[in-house]
Amino acid sequence: MNRGYPDVPPEPDSKFHCRVVTEPENWGFQRFPVTDESQVEVWQWRGSRCHRSPPSIAKAQGPMTHGGSKGPWIDFCRNGGDPDICEAWREDEGPSACNIGVIGWLLSCRQNYMETIDVLYSTNLLILGEACMVEHLPSLIPPQRLETMTSLEITWTLKSYFTADQDYDNMDKRHLKSIFDLLSPSKFPALRRLHIWFAKDRTAWLSVHGIEAYEKVIFEHLDSFVQFRRDLQECAFALPRCFFERKYAAARGVTTDETEESRHSLQDYSYRQVWRDLHGDMTVVQLPYVGSYPRAPYHITARDDHAAGYWILEAPYDDLPVYRTTSPPPPCICLRSSSPHNPVSPRSARSRNSHRT
Repeated sequence: MNRGYPDVPPEPDSKFHCRVVTEPENWGFQRFPVTDESQVEVWQWRGSRCHRSPPSIAKAQGPMTHGGSKGPWIDFCRNGGDPDICEAWREDEGPSACNIGVIGWLLSCRQNYMETIDVLYSTNLLILGEACMVEHLPSLIPPQRLETMTSLEITWTLKSYFTADQDYDNMDKRHLKSIFDLLSPSKFPALRRLHIWFAKDRTAWLSVHGIEAYEKVIFEHLDSFVQFRRDLQECAFALPRCFFERKYAAARGVTTDETEESRHSLQDYSYRQVWRDLHGDMTVVQLPYVGSYPRAPYHITARDDHAAGYWILEAPYDDLPVYRTTSPPPPCICLRSSSPHNPVSPRSARSRNSHRT
């Protein structure tokens, strides 16, 4: 869900994901859907099946092997995806392979709805790619549906707030905490699989000078959440590379320079994940490099049948900048006080924040 101009109607002959109309390819840069700017901006739902990989790979791919699972950072379905991948899915499953295809059945009669709605939410991995949508999820989806969800993949942003007396901005703890408050057992009692990608917000100014402070905040929240939600059978958090490299080196007992030198080897690349237990101790997959995901590495479970913890994954993000500018960042359009039913426009958001000191 996002706010913007409506997409132009889909083309029946389009080879892109969900037949969307996309801009021409621009030297390998990401495509974007063509929108109708003659219309007013509106809140829009976007939903489809996930086609990050062709069927030959998606149906056999191990989640943590062969280079690791592909995460939300390579998911461009909403922007048209890869036409070759979607064509392969259509050849395998038919012309409507990109679509979820359940609305007609749900709306056909009350009995079909009652028999299907719980199955829809409880048997599928739901990929939530917009932080604004996740933030307002309890007001968008009835609580009885949240209670049946078993598998979630969420993109959440790391935000900061301007701090004038130091050379880095502080991380927004309240925003980070809000995602874990949302995922409480009272709201998601059936949740068993959770994957969160923590991406840097476009307005966040996170500096290398504050990386230790950022890590302290992040892992205090991760450890506390996993301690509270031991009922999860699969729990993984993908962090920007600058954070992951430090934890990966610490788990291996080497320096970050040594980690960088070995990151291009096949074995190291295939198992570049970190297991962190509830005591904060970390390790990596060891020889003979046998994948145990989502469970703890085998050399841990051999000592402790009740090993509990979570996986730290690597998201391909650039390192943090060394320097920062002296003025505060521009405000985020999606304010916490806004909602899909009463959105705050970019212009009013800017004017509201222009009076801050």
